[in-house]
Amino acid sequence: MSLSRKCVCFVLICLCTFVTAQPSNSFTAVELTQEWRPEVGWVVTCSWNLAPNDRLQSVFLHRDNRQFAYFRPAPKFNGPSLRHTYSTLDDDMQLTCEEASARCVLTIEPVQPPKADISITCEVSGEGPMFRVGNKSLVIETVVLPSDAVIEVSKPNEDSNPVLNCSSTGVPSPRIEWTVGDEGTKIASFHNSRTWNVTSKLWYSWSTFMPASDQLPVTCTPKVARGIKLYAGQPAHYNAGSRIKFTGMLQATSIIFVISLSFIS
Repeated sequence: MSLSRKCVCFVLICLCTFVTAQPSNSFTAVELTQEWRPEVGWVVTCSWNLAPNDRLQSVFLHRDNRQFAYFRPAPKFNGPSLRHTYSTLDDDMQLTCEEASARCVLTIEPVQPPKADISITCEVSGEGPMFRVGNKSLVIETVVLPSDAVIEVSKPNEDSNPVLNCSSTGVPSPRIEWTVGDEGTKIASFHNSRTWNVTSKLWYSWSTFMPASDQLPVTCTPKVARGIKLYAGQPAHYNAGSRIKFTGMLQATSIIFVISLSFIS
């Protein structure tokens, strides 16, 4: 065997020995999670666990494949913690990073209705000379499931049929679907509208319907569509017929009670 081949074999053996000699936890582990918080927005948390005896060198954050923030705990850079605010046309972002807690928390607060999903990548590096790097990515699907439907009943006058108003909140704006009867026949509403609530960060949608008959059960179901996905909220029900029967029972009970009192007296 030539000298050059012997040298190559020796280097490969040394590399294999070095790799196998490394402990199983000699890398930078990164976790990335997200949640929706009412009246706040989306909260993304990046946490890390460094290799034994390693120190944090840097944290880089990317949004939609573009770096927008970094954290370096060295005294000449950010120090042990970082707090910063970033603004876009669609949202405000607040970033908090702490070396002691080994995590960065990013809050994305919509200032107008979201138009697209958001991808976030967190890249964490240990100190030299190894510079062990770990990273994780996630996609925030800008969808908030529709809230439980609520029906409010009003009557223009005593002899008219009731006017039902069904409402729900969500992102994108919920679409209200009305059905009538036990078979669930779909019918069109009289009026639909929506408004963006800057406090809740949600669409508020409502729909009005006046049933032709006050005796059939009516159901409204809020639905949110995003691409090919459809999310349904808890429906609300209205059944005037059962209420009339129940009222009649109360009236009959009251009459019996009055008659009984008259006999006693």
